Formats: sequence, C-alpha cells, structure tokens
Amino acid sequence: MHRPRTMPLRTKFLVPVVLLSCFGCINVPDVDGQQPDSGTVDPQGGFSLSISGSTQASVFQGGSHTFPLSLSRTDGFSDDVSVSLVNPPAGISAQPATIASGSSSGSLTVSVDANAAPGTTTLTVRAAAGSLSRETTVSLTVVRQGDLLVKWESPSQGQAYVKDSVQLRVAVEGGTADFVELLKGATVLARLTGSPYQYTWDTTQESEGSHQLTARATRGGASFTSPAITVTVDRTAPVAQTRTPEAGSNNVSARQAFQVTFSEALKASSVTDSSILVRAGGTNVAKTLALSTDGKTLTLTPTEPLPVPSTVTISLGMDTAPLTDLAGNTLSGSTAWLFSLPVWLPVGGALSAVTGNTPAENVAMKVGTDGNPVVAWAELGGTAKNIHAHRWNGTKWEALGGALSAVDGNATSADMPAMSITSDNQIYLVWREYQSNGTSINLHGKKWSGAWEALPEFGPLPDSETRGAPAMTLASSNTPVVVTSRYNGTLTYLEPLFWLNPTHNFWSAQFSIEQPTNRIHNVGWVQVATVAAKNAEVVAYDAYSDSLSVRGIAVQKSNGAGLLGGEVVTSPLKRKATYPSLTLDGADNPYIAWQECPDGSEQSGCVIYAARWDGSAWKMLGTSPINGISTDNTAPSLIMGNDGHPLIAWSGFSSPERSIRVSRWTGSEWQLLGAPLSAASGISTAAFKPVLTLDNNGQPLVAWHESDGTASNIYVYRYNY
Repeated sequence: MHRPRTMPLRTKFLVPVVLLSCFGCINVPDVDGQQPDSGTVDPQGGFSLSISGSTQASVFQGGSHTFPLSLSRTDGFSDDVSVSLVNPPAGISAQPATIASGSSSGSLTVSVDANAAPGTTTLTVRAAAGSLSRETTVSLTVVRQGDLLVKWESPSQGQAYVKDSVQLRVAVEGGTADFVELLKGATVLARLTGSPYQYTWDTTQESEGSHQLTARATRGGASFTSPAITVTVDRTAPVAQTRTPEAGSNNVSARQAFQVTFSEALKASSVTDSSILVRAGGTNVAKTLALSTDGKTLTLTPTEPLPVPSTVTISLGMDTAPLTDLAGNTLSGSTAWLFSLPVWLPVGGALSAVTGNTPAENVAMKVGTDGNPVVAWAELGGTAKNIHAHRWNGTKWEALGGALSAVDGNATSADMPAMSITSDNQIYLVWREYQSNGTSINLHGKKWSGAWEALPEFGPLPDSETRGAPAMTLASSNTPVVVTSRYNGTLTYLEPLFWLNPTHNFWSAQFSIEQPTNRIHNVGWVQVATVAAKNAEVVAYDAYSDSLSVRGIAVQKSNGAGLLGGEVVTSPLKRKATYPSLTLDGADNPYIAWQECPDGSEQSGCVIYAARWDGSAWKMLGTSPINGISTDNTAPSLIMGNDGHPLIAWSGFSSPERSIRVSRWTGSEWQLLGAPLSAASGISTAAFKPVLTLDNNGQPLVAWHESDGTASNIYVYRYNY
C-alpha cells in the first residue's frame, strides 16, 4: 500500500508515439506532414494493420507494386498474421504475405496481368490471425502498356500539409514527355519541359484549405494524368481545447492517465519527451505518450503512481521543442496545466437515504469480491430509524433495496449495523432493534443475494433485557459469526458466539467464551475476528476489572484459553479503556486499539492507544498515544495493511473542527496518511466513528458520518495510490 514519497521520478520517454496503454492509439507516421494512416483499429485488441507508405500506386500492365505493411500488436498478441487481397478484380492478384510472430512489419506485392483493364480501382487488404481480422484499403491505377505512367514522388504519401512552400516532384515512366504540367484543379501552376520535373510551390497567397493537384504529361498531343494528391494549406496554429483532468482540479487520482485534445491533428514527430514536461512536486515524471489515430488526442500516462500529496504541472510545448500541427504551425496559447493529487479521494458524495435533514450515522463497510465497497448505516427519518445499504458500482452509489427493519410499525429503532460479505458476494447484515414487546432490544439480520431475505431470529429476550451492538466476521467455512453482549437487568456479559446454521434456519452457539466473573464484568463494545483456517475466533471487548480497578480491553480466543495476558489491557496510565478495535496479523496474532478517557468522560480528554500480542505478552505500539495533533480522540478503527503493518483511523478535534485521521504503523512509529479528513468545513461539521477496510488492491478505504451543519451524512474516501 505505502510507497516512499522521496524517491525521485526519472523522466523516461518510452516510445515517441505508439500504441501504448490504450487500444486505439496507434503509430502516426510523419512523412511530408501527412495525416494518420488508414489502418483500422478494433477495440477488442490484438493487432491493427496500416500501410506505412503511400496508399495509392500506379502500375503498368504486366507490372507489380509492393505496399509496405505496418502491424501494431496489443494485449500480448504475438501470433503470425497472414495478409492478402479480398476479392480483387480480374487481372490483379497478390500472393498472401505473412508477418511472423515478433515482427511488426512486412510487405504485400500486388501483380497486374498484361491484359488487366486500365483504370483506377480500390483494393481491400485483409490481415487475419485465427478469428481476428483487420482490413484497410489502397488505390491502384493500372496504366496501359505504351502509355506514359505519371506519378508523384513528392509529396509521396498522396497528401501534404503546408503553411508556406512545398516541393512538388513528378516522375514519368514508359517514355519521354514533351512537357509536364502541374495543375491545381484546372489552373496550371507550372509547365516543366525537362526532367527532373520539380517545382517549389509558394502557398502563402493561396487560400487556407485543401487543394487537389494532378500532374499531366503530354507526348505527341496525347495527355497522361497522374492520380490526384491533396495539399492542405494551413496557417492557423493549433490550440488545446480540452484537458482531463481540468486545470485546477484538486481530486485527481495518482494512477490516472492525463489527456488533452487539440483543435487539429498534431505532427507526430513534434510529440516527443522533450516537447511535453510533466512535473509532480517539482520533480520530473517518467511518462509514455500516445497520440490517437486522428492526431487530435494526446494521452500522457505516468510510468509510476505519482506521489501524494502533490501538485502536478504539465507543460505542452517547449521553446526548444514546440508542438506543431501537420503543417508545422506551433501550438498557440498553451499555458502550464496544473492540478492537485490529494492523499485521499472521495468515493462519490454524501450518502443519505431519507430526504431532508436526517441523521445518517454508525456506518459499517466491507468490500465485495467484485472490488466495490458496500456501506450500511442507521438513519432516522421522522419516527422511524432504519438500516440502509448502498453499493458502489464504479461510478456511483446504488441502493440495495429499501429501508431495513425487523419490527413492524412506524416507530422502528434499527441501529448499529454489522456486515460481512462472503466469497460468493452475499451480503449479511445484523443490527440491534427493539423487539415487538417494545421493552427489550434484540439482534436482527438479513441477507442480500439480489434481494433482502430475513435471517433467523437470535432467540427472544425477556422484558427489559437487551443485546448490545453486534460484531460480525466470517468463519473459515464462509459462515457468518456474530458476537454481542447481553444485559440481564443486573449486569452485562458476553454471550456465546452465534454461528449461522448452514441451512440458514437458526443460529447456534458453537463456541463459548469466558463468562463474567467477579474479576471481569460489565462488558461493553465488542469486536471479533476469525483465526484463518482454524475454525476459531478472537474476541475483544471492554470490561471492568476488579483486580485492576479499571475498565480495560479483554481479548480471548474461542478455544477456552482464557484472557490473553491474563488480564485486561490498558496503557501505563490505566485510565478507562473502551471502544476496542481488533485485527489479526498474518500469524493470527491479535492487534488491538482503543480509546482511553478520564473517568466520567466519553470524549473530552480521550486518547488512542494500540498494542499487539507477541505470543506471550502485550506490547504497546509506540510510547505515546496515537493522536497526531488532535485532541479528544475517539472511536478507533484498526485494520492490517497488505504490507503487514496495521493502519488506524479515529475521530479527533483539531481547530476548528472534529475530523478523521488515519495513521500507519511503520514498525517503529505511527505515520499520518495525509491531512485530516473532512467532507465539509466549519466548526459545526464534526466527523465521527470512522471504519477502515482494504480494497481488492490492498489499499485502505475509510467511511464515517459527518454533520453538514444541520444533519449528518455518510462519506467514503479511498487512499490515492
């Protein structure tokens, strides 16, 4: 997840202009300022075919012409490719050619019979490999034996872009011409009486736009005309039209490609590493450049994720290496393009399921096997407090069904959701809510597999008894496991673990854990995690210790081994420790975090601590609280990073507002990941109760609820990597 931010990023231009990270960005030839080749590109990938020389040729009857071929391979495609003509007219043929594996070029020789009909025809060239095929076209003019063959040598590609002068040169084969005329439409530009037939055409007085030129050779009163070429006169400088991301954007991903579109096609040879500069935090960034087939869209892709936070500056065109259009006009009016990469990126906007100023709070979050996060929360609307769940689809949040409640009526009180997602992407939700008797609070749950289905009840409770906020994990068998506390009217104790029966028709107490004694009692917040492949769970909870005369964090496994360390865990200050968060390392050793407050306080003066179990004793992570520069720190959420180091999020106050902070343990100290997280600004926009999880790439996501000044909403942010 974490990468050093101080390592310099070398500028590295891999390929001038080639097919790179996206299919559809192909090689753009740059001969006489011509437009891109006529090769076609299939978005399915594999390869694309183009003619690397002129797509038009003139051939005498009985002669031949060889067309050079260019093949762009993508997505690891390495097969041989066969190239042939498709249904050529009578008298025209070509032996199929093969572009061998590992090669990107070849040629196709087209032969013309001595009796082939004179005239111009369009030939279809097909490249095939298995079920994949690509096609492009060429123009072939068959010239009668005894006639003069007139062809353009410059421009050699059939078209050219100029802003001032252009060299025109014609070759005549099959005899000697009395003279050669160069025509623009019907207007004679020049009359040339001897070889070499060449002329410098000054276009500065011509109108901008495309002009059709032909060459006409005359011999003994008979005229022979070349195929037409197009010369486009262009004296207008190109301009950058759109930029992605837009200049001034401040929520840009460290992994996204950057794109700019232009008013006209760029000259490929001007698009070089020297003509485009990308800098992040003052350091040059290695990049690849890809120009689209029409030459109007340039994509810049950093070869490594950019450092965060940083400000990125992209300069298009340098004094010593300008960007130009096909005619050579320099890019006009391009200023530096700046945007910012934060440490954290928002995943959508504020989440609230009920219209109006309603409080959405107490969020739970997991990531599905499809890589998309799912969040569930409680929200009060009018007299009903229900559970709501949304899933991110890659571009927006989608509601999973409607409001969830297990009790009929308009005065429901569903709260404190816990969630798990199985390997087949089934979502399990459990929450606490009043029973129908209205005096006892029980757990209820539902499962989502395309629609919500009720889970079995956890067993009725006598009047006035309550179950606490649930914690949920998945056993190694992919079975949901729930743990909670229970108040019996006198004291609060930890209940046995609830396992969901494989047929989903009842909850069973598979494992028991240490029950309350005179030494440990009055259980509070509970957390649970599964020991990998051992059919056992670890439970952490806060409870009061008579022997220590303090409330601390108790941790035990469901194998009946008793409390790890033999006692509750607190900091050396031994203040009231509550709200534990639990995670396991790769060896299934528990890590815990908690908030520790002065007696009588639930927020003021609270600090955050963390510790790990080394197999025989608890070791504090750090010698001081994990507070950053915030105060009144509460509600830690602890997870294990993909690098084997834990990460922690908590809510803390740093003037002028309460916000969310995230830190990573480096092995010797806690390192803050970016600035405080707050979706809204102002003294009345407090952020509470964060929850951390990892996405499918092992990067952290954090969710919390935050006031907008009138009511609270749910927010989700992801680490920018």
